[in-house]
Amino acid sequence: MNPVALPCIVVRVISADLPEILACPACDARPKVVLENDRLTCTECGRRYPIRNGIPVMLVEDAEWPQGKQGPQPAHDQGQGGSK
Repeated sequence: MNPVALPCIVVRVISADLPEILACPACDARPKVVLENDRLTCTECGRRYPIRNGIPVMLVEDAEWPQGKQGPQPAHDQGQGGSK
């Protein structure tokens, strides 16, 4: 008989006080974030920051936009500093 590997689900919960001291790094006003399922969501722009292994990842480039909303597109090199 072969053993069957079952998926392992690990849930790590952050401290309830942590969202109280965190703010959205993308917004100039530094609005609060609220805990929604497995994400911290900005109360102003709606960006959702993941929580990985119980640690909030407050990096703008890792944030997700809410459905139906998209933020500004990243600036690409428009010939600045290019070859002459």
